[in-house]
Amino acid sequence: MVLLVEDDPPVMLYLAYALRHLGFGVTECENVGLALEAFSLQTPTLILTDCNLPGRSGTQLIEIVLAAHPTMIIIGMSAEHHKGSAMLAAGATAFY
Repeated sequence: MVLLVEDDPPVMLYLAYALRHLGFGVTECENVGLALEAFSLQTPTLILTDCNLPGRSGTQLIEIVLAAHPTMIIIGMSAEHHKGSAMLAAGATAFY
């Protein structure tokens, strides 16, 4: 299962569709609070998170998750490429 954390509805729709088309189960969350709640119910194989989210950021999500699950694969994403260094420094596996 992929935990997809994205607050832009068209981007969420597109990414969820593409992941499901590739055969992945997807849990969609619009913010860090919902993502942490979903994470507590089922540990995903992968987290795909936007950087800019309402409330806490994707970088904060990375730090919280990795503190408890240091081997979790997390891919950060943002249209603002300069945000990649912060996400990678927080422990993201990759940034796109």
